[in-house]
Amino acid sequence: MAQYMLNEMLKAQYELDCSIYKSEEEYLDNRSENFDSLRLALIVEVGELLNERPDIFKFWKKTYCVNKAKELEELADVWHFALSILNSKHRVFNDESVSLEKDILAYGIPDPKEYALQLVEYVSNDYEYYDDIIYHVHYLTLALGYTFHDVYQEYFRKNAINHKRQQEGY
Repeated sequence: MAQYMLNEMLKAQYELDCSIYKSEEEYLDNRSENFDSLRLALIVEVGELLNERPDIFKFWKKTYCVNKAKELEELADVWHFALSILNSKHRVFNDESVSLEKDILAYGIPDPKEYALQLVEYVSNDYEYYDDIIYHVHYLTLALGYTFHDVYQEYFRKNAINHKRQQEGY
C-alpha cells in the first residue's frame, strides 16, 4: 500500500511541477536547471517545519505552543519538494518503501532534530541521484509522530491548494 501511495504522490507532484512550468514539455526542458533551487527550497521548508516545533531546537525558549495542523502542513511542503527533487532526477521509488515504518519503529523513535539535520545535510550535498531522499523525509515524518498515511492525506490537501495557486497566477 505504501508503494502505491508514494507512486500516486510522485505522479501528482509531476503534474504540479508541469503546471508550474505551464506545460510538460517546458518542465522536461527545464527541470535540471532549477535543481539547486529545489534543494534550497527543501532546506527552507525544513526550517519552516522546525519553527512549528520550537521544542525541538529552541532550547532558550521556555514556552511554546505546537500547532499540529500547521506542523503537518509544513511537513507536506517538505514532501512536495522532496518529490520534486526525485522527479527532476528522473527517478522512481522502489519496493523497499513498504518496510520504512517497520524499520524505524523497530529501533524506536529518535530525536526529530537528528533526522532534520540528516535531511538538510543530505540535500546540501551534490549527488548524481537523490534516491534516498524519501527515506530521510519519511524518517523525519515518523520522528515527528506522523504516519505515511497522515502525510499522504495532507499532501493531497496541500497539493490541491498549490494547483489552485498556480491557476490564480501565484
